[in-house]
Amino acid sequence: FYERRALRALGCLHVNTVSELESARAFGLEGPFCIIPNGVALPGPITMDKAPAIVQSIRAADGQIMLQLGRLHPKKNIAAAIEAFAQIAPAHPNWHFVIAGWGDDGYRKALEQQAQNSQVASRIHFPGPVFGAEKAATLAAAHAFILASHSEGFPMAILEAFANALPVIMTRHCNLHSGFDVGAAIDVGPEARDVARGMADMFAATDRDRRAMGAQGRGLVEQRFSWDHVAQDMRAAHAWLL
Repeated sequence: FYERRALRALGCLHVNTVSELESARAFGLEGPFCIIPNGVALPGPITMDKAPAIVQSIRAADGQIMLQLGRLHPKKNIAAAIEAFAQIAPAHPNWHFVIAGWGDDGYRKALEQQAQNSQVASRIHFPGPVFGAEKAATLAAAHAFILASHSEGFPMAILEAFANALPVIMTRHCNLHSGFDVGAAIDVGPEARDVARGMADMFAATDRDRRAMGAQGRGLVEQRFSWDHVAQDMRAAHAWLL
């Protein structure tokens, strides 16, 4: 009732993605708009000793880690990812699924119970939330990243995965289509069978192929999502306004 007047008086509306631009237009806003994404810091040298104990244990045993990191919420579609992993993992005994994050206790316990009921329960891990150096070490320790969300605005978790040169499995609802364009991510639907297909492709890929995917994601961040690039775009928008 009161924000519409403010929105119509704007000199420019800043959105992160084309999807947000389309939503704003559907709401009735006419612009002008600027599309400027979130930025992400490029990681420097990181030591694994800050990672959670389970992550260090997997790496010490030469296991491979598929990581999901962020808020535990139904829109993240984690249940489908667990179901998919339970289908694919028996054929790939070296892979583990690490689900790091925070969320509603009831939902987390339901996910943990789902994992326990699967035949690969010993390879699905919930280390809890990770921040700062612990998060950085967890990303550095991973071999692949997944976000099979039903809905996202502009997921920082994917940008951080790209910045860490991780190959990614994600849905188009993550609104980072440029990751598909450069070959940094596997495109999956949100249904468990589609997520399972993406996992099968990721796990069957060679280490060299996964590193090549990760390098494409890192390059994408360097070219489009570094803070220097985002800051230049934001400065240009303000200069245009002035």
